[in-house]
Amino acid sequence: GPRELLGEWGRPDGSFTAEWWGHAPVYEPHESPYPIEYGIEGLWFRFADPPERLRFRPRGTLHFSDWQTDVIAPDGRRLVLLQDRFGPYHVVAAERLRDYLRGEAEPDQVIGWETRSPGAFVPVHGPIRWIDAATIEVLYDSETPERRRYALVDASGG
Repeated sequence: GPRELLGEWGRPDGSFTAEWWGHAPVYEPHESPYPIEYGIEGLWFRFADPPERLRFRPRGTLHFSDWQTDVIAPDGRRLVLLQDRFGPYHVVAAERLRDYLRGEAEPDQVIGWETRSPGAFVPVHGPIRWIDAATIEVLYDSETPERRRYALVDASGG
C-alpha cells in the first residue's frame, strides 16, 4: 500500500517539521510488538519560510532497524543523522539543515567509529541516546557492544 506518515516532530519555533514516512510494522499478537522505527522508509523535512519539503538522503544504506526518530536535540538546535549502518553520524545545526539537505553545506561535526586502516572492522552504528542537548551516547553494536559519549560542537558553529 501507499506510504503513511508514521511520526512527526515540529521545531518549537515553527521553522521546520521532521516527518518519518513508511509502512507501520505488522503487529503479531503472539510476538512482541515491533517498534514504529522498523517501518520507516524515509525522513523528510517540511520548512515553513520559504515553504519547501526536502528529503534526507543518507550517503550509504540504512536498513529497517537503523532508522530512529530521536535524532533532534532536546533544545531543537541540532540534529544527528546516521549516514550508513556502519556510520558515520552527521551533526547538523538546525539553522543549516536546509542547506545541508540541498547538498550546499557540510555537517558541523562527523561522529563515528575510528579505524586506522582501510578494511578494518567497523561495528554497526546503533541508536543514539541524548544525554543532554549537547551530548549523545552512541551504541556500537557487535559481539562486544560498546557505548561511547560525544560532546557536540556548539550549534551556532563554535
